[in-house]
Amino acid sequence: MIPTHHQPEYTQPRSGKSPGLRFQVGTTPVRPAAIRTLTGVKDLIRIDPDHAATVDLTKPLLVVPLPCARPPGNRLVIDGWHRIHRALDLGLEQLPAILLDPGDERTCRLRGGDI
Repeated sequence: MIPTHHQPEYTQPRSGKSPGLRFQVGTTPVRPAAIRTLTGVKDLIRIDPDHAATVDLTKPLLVVPLPCARPPGNRLVIDGWHRIHRALDLGLEQLPAILLDPGDERTCRLRGGDI
């Protein structure tokens, strides 16, 4: 069963990388997302097909809003491209997703939002 809510938990940066963002069952809603509407930049993403074949499709995608873009291109996946690749290969139309609010999105950025 896919959880319907997650609570964000920030992790420590790993050797110069941005803080990680983990979600636990709690408060952040997980909603089904039509993955084809999220694939606008798919051709720019490097995918390892061997890794994609092993990913957990129940883990929610992390998606951020793009306030200056028009739908359907007004959202960007920041975590979950291997899941999207596998789902498309399997012919799936939807995956669970969390739409981050602007505060969570900024925390996930490199250098805590400086980039």
